[in-house]
Formats: sequence, C-alpha cells, structure tokens
Amino acid sequence: MVLLVDQSRAREGVFLRSAPGVLPPERALAAIKLRFAVCALLSISLVAIACSDVLAQLWRLRVYADMPWVQFALAVPVIAWGGSGLWKRVASSLPKLEIDVLTGFVIALAFGTSCVLMIAPGIFPDAMHDARGRLPIYFAASALLMTFVVLGEYLQFGARRRTGRVLESLLAHTPPTANRVDASGREERVDAHVLVAGDSVRVRPGERIPVDGEVTEGSSSIDEAMLTGESRLVDKTVGDRVVGGTMNHTGLLLVRATHVGKHQVVARIARLVDEAQQSRSPIQRRSAVFARRVMLLVLGIAALTFLGHLIAGTPPRGFAAVEHAIAVLVIMCPCAVGIAVPLSMYSGTARAARHGILVKRASALEAVAGADVALVDKTGTLTTGHPQLVGVEVFDPEYDDESLLRLAAGVEAGSAHPLGVAIRQGVTEFGFEPLPLTTFGSLSGRGVYGQIAGRTVGIGSLALLAERSIPIEGLAEVARRYESAGQSVVWAFDGDRCVGCLVLADRVAPHAKTAIANLDRHGVAVSMITGDSKATAAAIAQELAITDFAADLTPEEKSKHVEHWQAEGWTVAMVGDGVNDAPALARADVGVSMGSGSDVAIDASDITLVSGDFDGLLQARSLGRAAIANARQNLVIAFGVSLGAMPIATGVVTIARSAHVTSVLAASVAGLATVLVGANTWRVSRHGTIRSVVSADVPAMPAEPK
Repeated sequence: MVLLVDQSRAREGVFLRSAPGVLPPERALAAIKLRFAVCALLSISLVAIACSDVLAQLWRLRVYADMPWVQFALAVPVIAWGGSGLWKRVASSLPKLEIDVLTGFVIALAFGTSCVLMIAPGIFPDAMHDARGRLPIYFAASALLMTFVVLGEYLQFGARRRTGRVLESLLAHTPPTANRVDASGREERVDAHVLVAGDSVRVRPGERIPVDGEVTEGSSSIDEAMLTGESRLVDKTVGDRVVGGTMNHTGLLLVRATHVGKHQVVARIARLVDEAQQSRSPIQRRSAVFARRVMLLVLGIAALTFLGHLIAGTPPRGFAAVEHAIAVLVIMCPCAVGIAVPLSMYSGTARAARHGILVKRASALEAVAGADVALVDKTGTLTTGHPQLVGVEVFDPEYDDESLLRLAAGVEAGSAHPLGVAIRQGVTEFGFEPLPLTTFGSLSGRGVYGQIAGRTVGIGSLALLAERSIPIEGLAEVARRYESAGQSVVWAFDGDRCVGCLVLADRVAPHAKTAIANLDRHGVAVSMITGDSKATAAAIAQELAITDFAADLTPEEKSKHVEHWQAEGWTVAMVGDGVNDAPALARADVGVSMGSGSDVAIDASDITLVSGDFDGLLQARSLGRAAIANARQNLVIAFGVSLGAMPIATGVVTIARSAHVTSVLAASVAGLATVLVGANTWRVSRHGTIRSVVSADVPAMPAEPK
C-alpha cells in the first residue's frame, strides 16, 4: 500500500491515492476484505468436501468428493481472483526467486497436479487410485493456502493503514489558519496553505503553531507530545526552532516560517515513514535467502518421501507417495515467512513515528539496533546549539556589571549574529535597558560598534581591538582561562580602552548526561567528535563524563574518524545536526540527525530525532531492537510450526489415510503459522512498551552573571 499525501490538502491531514489506477486506501482495504471473505467461504466448502470421508457429520457432502469438477469450480475463483495480488508479485519477482515466487510455486504445483489428475485420470496406474478408485485431488489444499496468503495481505495492509491513520492524525494537528504579520506589524488571519517561507506569524497561548519556523520574538513553553510521545513542556525563546502542529502554552510568540506545506516536519514524517515501510531490511533479505535454501531442502525431502512410500509404503503405494510428497511441499509453503519480517518493520517504523523518530528506511532500524558506538557532534547535539550569556568581567573603574551589559545590548541592538542575539536576550532577562546609541555599524567577523556622547564604543574580537590600537596585554590569558572552561569571550571597548568582557557558553543540553550514562549502561560507547577547540571540547567532555573525544576536526576528518571506528569492527551510529556533519552521517552505518538541525544533515541521515533530544538515540535503538526481535520471533514461528508438523506430512505420524485430509491438514498448519505471526506482531505493537531513558537528573547550569 502506498500512502501519498495530497500536498494541496496536507494542512487538512488527508491521505489520498493519487497514483493513476490505484484505489484509495479505504476502497483497497474493502476490496481485500471482500477477497478474503469469498476465498474463506469457498475454501471452507472445499475443506468440508475433503473431510467428508472421515467426519460422519459431513456424509451428505461425500457425493461431491467423487466430483473433482465441482471442487475445481470452487477452487478456480480462489486461485485466480483471490490470488491476483500474489500472481502480480510473482510475475515481478520471477528472476529473483523471492518468497512470493516460492509460495506461488507450491500453490500452482498443488493446483496444477490436481488439474492433471482430474483431466486425464486414465493415464495413471492403479497404484495411484485409492480404495474407491479415486485419484488424490488437492484443490482444497491449494485454495486454503491461497486464502491464508490473502489473509497475510490483509494483515500487512491493515498494519500500514493503521500507520496511515496515525500519520493522518499527526497532519491534522496543523491548524488550517494562521495570524500573518507583515513588515509594518499589521496582523491578518489567512489560510495556512498560502504562507511561504520567510513569512512571520503570531502564535498566542493556547494556539497550535501553523508552520515550522524560528522564534524571532517572545518566549513560551511548547507541548511537543504529538511528535515525541512525551507530554513534558519544552521552553522556547528567540532563535529556537518550533515545529508546526505543536501547542503554544504560556507566552506570545512571533515565528518566522522556514518550512511550509509539504516541507513541514509532519508532512515529511508521513512521506518518510511510508517510504520506510516500502523498503526492505537486511533481515528480510536474509530470510528470503534462508527460505530459498529451506525450499531446496524441502524439495529433497519431498522426493525422498515420494520414493520411500513408493518403495516401502502401504498400498496403494503410488497414492500414498503422491499424497505425502505434496503434503511436504504444502506444509512448508512460505506464506507466513513472507509476512513475518514486513509486519515487524511496519510496526517498528510506526511506533518510531509515534515517538518522534523518523526512520527513512527499514534497514536503519536494524542498523541502529546493532550500533555499539555512537560518534556524537558537540554543538546542537550534546549542547543546546545556542550561545547564552553566562557572565561579565569589568576591567575599567568607570563601569560596573549593569553599565557594561547596557552598553553591550545597545551596540548589539541591530545585530542578527547568534552572539548578538544571546547578549540582547541575556541583558533583557536581567531587566536592563539597552543604552540608546547612534551610528551603528558592523565589521564582518570582527564585531559591531556605535556612538555614545561622541565616543566610539563596541563589542568585538581581540583582532578588532588590535586593529583599533587598543592595548590587549594580558587579555589573551583571560581568554584562555574562559576557553578552558568551554566558554567564549567577546570584548567591550570604549574609545581607546578595553572596559570589560562578556562570557558566553553553549550550555549542555538537558538530559544529555543522563542519555550518555544510559547508553554506556546498554553497551554503547560514546565518543565526541567536534570542530571546536580542544579546550572547549575537553571542558564539555569532562562535564558529560565522556572519556574519548576528538576536536578541531574538519567535515572530511569527521568522516575519516567514522571510517576508523568501522575499520576496527564497530557498528557506528553518527549523531549530528550541522552541515559539517553530513559527510560523517552519510558514511556511518546509521546516521542520526537532530530535528532541530540543518536540512542538509537531516537529508544525509537515516534516522531523524524530531524532538532534537540526544536521549532519543537510545529510544531509537530500543525500538529497533524490539522490531528485530519481533521479526526473529515471527521467523521462528513461521518455520517452527511447519517443521514441527513435518512428521505428519511425511507420513511418519499418521492421522488419516485420506489424501484430501492429509493435504488439508498440511495447508492448515501453514495457515496457522500465518495467524500466529500476525498475532505475535499485534501483541508487540499493541502492548509493547519502551522504557523511558530520561530521568529527572538534569545537569547543573553554569553560573549566571552577577
């Protein structure tokens, strides 16, 4: 089933089948139900006829047991119409001998053999006839197998449709209208679908955010439960990203749209989850290879069974030989194997989506499940990614903390640089008003400046101070002192003297330390790789108890670092959020990007943590391991049930001497495996839980400015 989002109605959360000639999901599901109901009714009739010899209650049907044409007429609709989906898959998979081909081969062999025996009974020797002079007919067995194939299709379609409903409800969270604010500050109510990237929207408390964007004004607490599955509120302020459809709780926000319509996170979730459910995981490919080998072995067992009964079986030997050889093939029909892994993957990707984890391909679930080392970028992953004002130091007696902060806020009033935004926000939090400066200007990469009472004041780097011939003796030592603690420094000058410095830091993300401890407890090593300085990296590593880290890395060096770990036999999960992480994300066994990161990083990754919380990595690993464990359980059930009943098919254990009953029992066992696989997947998807890896242990924040 392919769920396509009609982008013109994405804001309404509507899923449509837009491909030509493809039924909408509701009609497609109804069509499968109808096929299954008709196939089940006809198959039950055939089974009743086949069992009429051994069940006295069915004696009225015995007359039809001697009429193979009646059984043929009942079986043809099941094989031809009911199995139309299987035959299409067989036609497209013939060169590869996929599981569908093996299933089709068994059904076609049983049905075709019955047709030959029905059309030309005279060419077969008397040893092929039973005591009543009948030849073995397997229309009931072939129809029953096909009915269980249709049941498997229904289970798979139903699983994906349930996922579709989850995604539909996710899309429905995006509000249909928005409060757009123009350049003059005028607000108007518009349809959300007319918004474009760059528009500003105002979101009041109690309203849902209509676009993916960045907060440009205000602060609030946002409920992201629709994405993360957790009901905790997340604080957002200027510079933070917000996701369309999440609920604004406490404050008034002005949000600049970065993604609208089909490019929003919720629409991308719908598209990516559907693509993931259409992809194949390595365990599915391995199960197909194993099924082919098993079928080759089964063909050998069937041949030996045929020869054994033909040479040493009880009369009529030819009848028993064909009976049990066909039963061996029927009982090992891989119809259950064909749905064992896909059902688990559908369940896994859907559960991941409900927890705010976007899985782009099924193989990523298996890769993250097996990851034993996480290489983690620092900025935006282990830290918040947003610099914050954490302190000031005054050098000039004419200034104090308040006057220095007011000067800095005044100079940075027109700056869009992250450091300038952080300084303005920090000063505002302390309730200080910026100094009214004039003639603002900026010097690219060096700082900003303005005029006050005829003097030039500004904020900038040591290079800017040196350029203005301001003495910088001793300042380098001050800078090293702060940098060794993982902080950065900008310098304030007034005329020809440096009057103080402002200290900024990218604070450790909430729950990062707990997440690292949990990963270590679950056997996943953590190594930090960053382009920042060694001093800053060492300070963050010490705070987070990370013993292995590498700093001053270029994007290419990060990718080589991934290769180094892989060469030593580790399964690498690379976690990052920036453009410079893209090569390493693409090179890793599984790339995990943060939903708050750059689009380039998200596109290069295999899994995206929508919430932007690093602790989602362990949750993704747990979901992957649960999906793989469920897939393995399903495979054990699929093969184990049939192998356990193999003595009945070979005739080692005798239950009934009717060819029809033996083959029906074999088909029933194969079908039972399909039912058990579906039940096992439903059990996990409905009742399985993921233990929370987040505790209340939040790392202490650095000291506030005095």
